[in-house]
Amino acid sequence: MKIEILEKSRIKVTLTMEDLIYYNLKPEKLSAQSPRLQKFIFNIMDNVRRETGFNPYKGAVAVEAVQSTEGMVLYISGLKTGLEEAKNVTINGETKKIKVICRKNVSSKNSYCFDDFSDLCEALANLNDLSLSKSSVYKYDGSWYFILGTGEDFERSHCVLSEYCTFYGGMIYSENFLNEHGEFIAGGESLVSLAVGVRNLKNE
Repeated sequence: MKIEILEKSRIKVTLTMEDLIYYNLKPEKLSAQSPRLQKFIFNIMDNVRRETGFNPYKGAVAVEAVQSTEGMVLYISGLKTGLEEAKNVTINGETKKIKVICRKNVSSKNSYCFDDFSDLCEALANLNDLSLSKSSVYKYDGSWYFILGTGEDFERSHCVLSEYCTFYGGMIYSENFLNEHGEFIAGGESLVSLAVGVRNLKNE
């Protein structure tokens, strides 16, 4: 089991197939309501706090469980919105508010994080409309996330985006996660229109 800090309120826990066997977890049979998954999540909270300093006992947390070919990945985040959807989970007499999200399939779309809005505008201005029409932008926790759609122009678009931001791949800050927790800004033709507006401003 590997625990990594992504941000001060977001932790990544990677479980190999050997880990899953050790903890007797079968991803294909897990669901958000699975008592076995909830108990496992509850029990690793102390490990997370001890190894990262992130306090999962302060407020509610969202746990996104993503099944992969190598095992399973858990993303544990401090929950700022959707608190009403978090449920009390009691294990060994202790109670914690947890919202569990299970993903059976890993997103094939890649995510890119922009901390500066002007960098996002620069990237939008340099991407072609075909690529933009298959993509979307979200805002989450003070940053902007660009979800790049797949297509024949992927390599060029990836090069453009990588000049201005942090590349997270297809699992960290997935489109599914951002749909649940982030704010949708634009996608498809509305994103193309936004990019056209940015280009016009730059040309004035």
